[in-house]
Amino acid sequence: LNALQIEALTNSVSKFFDMILNATGSVIGAGVLIFAAFVVGGVVAGIVAQLFEGFGFDRLVASLGFAPKSEKSVKPSAVVGKLAFLAIMLFAAVSACELLGFMELAALIRIFIIFGGNIIVGVVVMMVGIFLANLAAGALRGKGGSSEFLATAMRVAVLIFTGAVALSTLNLNGRIVEIAFALLLGAICVAAAIAFGV
Repeated sequence: LNALQIEALTNSVSKFFDMILNATGSVIGAGVLIFAAFVVGGVVAGIVAQLFEGFGFDRLVASLGFAPKSEKSVKPSAVVGKLAFLAIMLFAAVSACELLGFMELAALIRIFIIFGGNIIVGVVVMMVGIFLANLAAGALRGKGGSSEFLATAMRVAVLIFTGAVALSTLNLNGRIVEIAFALLLGAICVAAAIAFGV
């Protein structure tokens, strides 16, 4: 094309091949990055699952009332390992999208990562709340009189409060969560007042 001295065609074709070469390098780099993240993520997931199982995470979850129904069920420690693998793959996907120039998709994946992290934090808060509710209810039971009613009321109150805190961690809309929690608490107070009045 240079010999034919057709500058317009020469420039167009050279730019086209430059784009192909640049895109090929980016695609290969993104593929290598995803493959490396897949391999490393599998190793890290296994290590994390073993660590959580060794620390007694499965027994802790079972004590909260989430014991697996059968031996074939997935262990909670294995779920944590899979979440670690998913997190590594998502971060690798963000880097791959940035390498390919897909900035909007990278930003979308980042938002998904943040929201997923908030969901995990909310689940952890709920698990802690269930543990505290069971602990408080167990401490009140067997004290005679209306201990069963007080234990149930304490358990429900702790669960409601924990649920409100867990919802607030999602950052959906703090005002809506506050209003809903206030209405629910007010309804409980009114119901308790009517019950004691009757």
